[in-house]
Order: sequence, then C-alpha cells, then structure tokens
Amino acid sequence: MKDTFRLVLILFLMVGMITAGAAMPVAADHQDNEVDIDTEDGEIEHSGDEAEIEDDDDDLDFESNADDDEADVEFEDLDLEQDGDDLEVEDDEDDFEFESRDGGDDVDVETDDHEIEQRDDEVEVEDEENDLDFEADDDGDRVDVETGEAEIEQDGDRLEVEDDTDGHDLDYEAEGDDLDVEHDETEIEKRGDEADVELSDLEFENDGGLDIEFDGSGGIDIDLDGDDIDVETDEREIEQRGDDLEVEDDDNDLDLESDGDDHEFEADDEHDIEHRGGDADVEGEEFEFENDRNGIDFRNDATDIELDDDDFEVDTDDGIDFENDGEEVEFEDDDRDIEQDGNDVDVEDHDDDFEFENDGDETELETDDHDIEHSGDNLDVEKDGGLDLESDGESIDLERDDHDDTEVEAFLDDLTRDEIIELGTETGADDLDDLADMDLEDLNDNEVNMLERMLTDDDSEGSP
Repeated sequence: MKDTFRLVLILFLMVGMITAGAAMPVAADHQDNEVDIDTEDGEIEHSGDEAEIEDDDDDLDFESNADDDEADVEFEDLDLEQDGDDLEVEDDEDDFEFESRDGGDDVDVETDDHEIEQRDDEVEVEDEENDLDFEADDDGDRVDVETGEAEIEQDGDRLEVEDDTDGHDLDYEAEGDDLDVEHDETEIEKRGDEADVELSDLEFENDGGLDIEFDGSGGIDIDLDGDDIDVETDEREIEQRGDDLEVEDDDNDLDLESDGDDHEFEADDEHDIEHRGGDADVEGEEFEFENDRNGIDFRNDATDIELDDDDFEVDTDDGIDFENDGEEVEFEDDDRDIEQDGNDVDVEDHDDDFEFENDGDETELETDDHDIEHSGDNLDVEKDGGLDLESDGESIDLERDDHDDTEVEAFLDDLTRDEIIELGTETGADDLDDLADMDLEDLNDNEVNMLERMLTDDDSEGSP
C-alpha cells in the first residue's frame, strides 16, 4: 500500500505510539469548514483564519489569528503574545521579559541585571550589576545619569556633575554664566563678573571690591589694569576679565576656563568637562558622557548608550544589543534575537531551539519537533515522528510516514458488526483476532479505501 494516505471527515490514524499494548489514535473531525483533531498528546483546531495547536508531550500551545496578526504561543518556559504591533515575550527560566507597544513606541526589556525602557519621548537604562541608572528625554534637554560613584544631571543649559570615584571629590554646577566648582581643596564660584576662588594657599575674591590672600611660600605677582586682574604665584594663576575667569593650579593639576557661559574644567588627568550652553562633554575616570546636536552618547566600562531623537541604542559587555530607530526594534543577547517592524515579528530563542515569525502574510513557528505555518485559511502542521497536517478550510490532508505499528484493532470499535464482517471478508482474515492484528501497511488500496468509507459513514456507531 502507499506509505501515506488521506482521510477526510472522520479519521482515526495511528501516530506510532504503543502504550501497554494499546494503540493510541488520532481523531479528526471536519465539518462546516472547521477542523478538530485530537491526538493522544493534544489537539489541533482550525477554523478559517484561526488555528490552535496543543501538544502536552512537548509543552506547546500555539494560537493564531492570521488576519488580525494575533498569536499566543506557550512553549516550555517561553510565552509569546502578539496583537498587531504589540508584542510580549517572556522566558521564566532566564527571568527575561520583552514588551513592545504600538510597534516600538513603548518598549520595556528586563533581564536578570538590566532594564531598558522607552516611553514616548523618554528612555531609561538600568544595570544593577554595574551600578548604572541612565534617564533622558529623546531631545536631550533632560538627562540624569548615575554610574558608580558619579552622577550627571543636565536640564537645558544647566549641568551638574558629582564624582567621588577613588576619593577625588568633584562637584561641578553651571548654568549660563554662573559657575560653582568644588574639587578636593579647591572652590571656585563665579556669578557674571563676580568671582570667588579658594586654592590651597591662595584666596581671590572680586565682588566689586578686590580681596586677595596668600599664605604660601615664594612670591606673588598682582597685575591690575582697569577691570582686568592677573594674580600669579609659583604654582597658581588667576586671571579675570569681566565675566571671563581662568584658574590654573599646577600643584593639583587643575585648569579652569570660563568665558561667559562657556566653561572648560580639567583636573587630575581624570576629569574633563566642556560645557557650552546645552552642549556638554564630561569625562571621568570610569565614564564618558557627551550631549550635543548629534544626540547623547554615554559610555562606561560595561555599557554604551546612544540616543538621537527616535534612534536609541544600548550595548553591554555581557552581550545585550538593543536598537530602536522609531520604526524597527531589535534586541539581541546570548540566548535570543527579537526583531519587530510594525506587525512583522521575528523571535528566536537559541537555548530552546524556538523561532517564531510573522511577516504579515504568514505566521510560522519552528521548534525541535514542530513546524507550524498559518496563512489565511491555510494551516500546515508537522511534527517529527508524528503528524503532517495540511488544511485549507475545505479539505484535510493528514500524512504519516511510518505506520509499522498501526494495527486495524485501533479502528474496530468505530465500526458496526456488519462492517467488521465485510472488512474481514475483504482482507481474507481468518477471524476477528486475525483482522485486529493486521498492520495498515499490509492492506491494499481497496482495503484502505473500504476502511476509510466505513469510518466516514455517519451510520457507523460501533460494533455491538
């Protein structure tokens, strides 16, 4: 006989499992353009653009509505839900959760140690392992970064930097032509053309009246030329010209230049700040931050963040790569890849050998044992060592490559007494036991067609 065969309407087909000597059947029901197939491990339902596949043995539950781009998949520890351009992916084993709304306008990704959020015009990145919390709006007007022992806050042209890394106490705050800097033993304040500078052995104050104090060794030179003031010692120099202020302290590797609302500060070869209105460039011992007309760029030893309007990228040293350009969202780590472009979705989980894809025309799921394709009214389900189902809503094609263990006994309960006698006569069986023990592969085409006709006959109610 042929190694595969088709049964339409009511079909009982062996799937190749023998348990305690009993055949475990697959049952298919096709009526009113609806397909309902029961197997020993689950169920397949298909009605138009809707499909559901359950396989308890492989811990799989797949539901799909092709026309509405809706899908709900549960597989082992994975849970995937798609509703149009909304997507959720959860992996309980890895404590992973990905949620995207409106095609990536709102995104929330959580892993063991990381969280990435994008809500409307705001983003946030948290890395608990590396002590990072980054928050910003996409136009760069407001930024708040906490990394290690450093913090950066920016709101418009106001910039604050605090860095206590390795005991180098830095506190910088500036807005417009107002400036406050504290670093180790140094304090600098500037308000327009008023200045107050305190160094280790030199104090300078100009608030309309000039006050200079020096208690260091060596000499001091003071040069006054109208509103221009120049004070110099062996190791230090202070110059002021209106609202321009320069401070150099060679002993402490400190250099400050403030020209109106443009400020530059360097200290210890570890701190470098350039601040011009809403543009800021800050370098610390363990981080680098830049915010200008090209967007925001932040780096530390473990994380790289770039934000430019709708373009948002996050890279980490432990394998996370996240990108959202306002149209397409991509996430990748060592275990999975997720891509979303509107309603088009592609999700791969390497650990679980799982891939889900919906390109708007077809929904496809692949695992180690399953291959499911759903497009419009068409459904194709394949399982390794199990079923191969094709349904177009009007007809069913069920195939099985291996029927070595399938015996006629599996179907006798669904035949009438007369049908059993007729089938036994056709096959030449010696008695009922002989008929029951016959393998399907030993039946010829006429005998298989007779069995199919009997099973699809509504008058078949089982033998007495």
